[in-house]
Amino acid sequence: MARKYSHLSINLSAARQSLILFEKSNCQTEESTSMDDQEMLQTGMNIRKEIFGADVIERRMSSAGEFGAPLQKLINQYAYGEIWGRAALPRKMRSLLVLAMMCAANRPHELRIHLRGAIANGCSKEEIREVLLQVAIYCGIPASLDAHDMAMEVFAEMKS
Repeated sequence: MARKYSHLSINLSAARQSLILFEKSNCQTEESTSMDDQEMLQTGMNIRKEIFGADVIERRMSSAGEFGAPLQKLINQYAYGEIWGRAALPRKMRSLLVLAMMCAANRPHELRIHLRGAIANGCSKEEIREVLLQVAIYCGIPASLDAHDMAMEVFAEMKS
């Protein structure tokens, strides 16, 4: 029985780490945030806007409202400022990795968003297709089929 749910310990660990980061960012007031944190936040906002478009990010930020503002800060500061801002992997490679992870995690809404981001980061349709083929082997054919369908929809939307 423990074997069946062994994957949950990894997800719970990641959830705990996210919660710790969230609590740290949520407990600080703007006055107590260091310049480094502010720079990371601004870097993250800039990267996110470059990948997805300023108008898209502004809409997401404003639609989150007061309730979602701490999560948006966490996303901007840590996901994009700290992780996407690192130089060791180019954005194109990060985009391809995220596509595979969104398929594996069964997150279709985020997959759609990141398909658009991957194109903006210079990923070709062929590279995206190769990732989705890899998904078929490691995550299952149904996950790959769904991702292929979504990719074709996004490509068509971006063409028009």
